[in-house]
Amino acid sequence: LAKKEGLEVHEQEILSALYYQAMMSGHDAKELVEYYKKNNLMTSAKMSLTEDKLFGQMLGFDKR
Repeated sequence: LAKKEGLEVHEQEILSALYYQAMMSGHDAKELVEYYKKNNLMTSAKMSLTEDKLFGQMLGFDKR
C-alpha cells in the first residue's frame, strides 16, 4: 500500500528517528545507530517509519 501511495522512507529519516529515540532515552545516538546496523534492525526501523507515514496520510496528518 505504501508503494501504491508513493511513500518512501529515506536513510536520513531513519537516522533522525534513531537520534531522536536516543536523545529521549538518554542513550548515545551513534551507539544506537551502530546497534541497529550490527543487529540488522535498520529494515525494521524503515518499516516502522513507513507505517507511521502511511497511517499519518490515511488519518489526514500528511497534507500532500
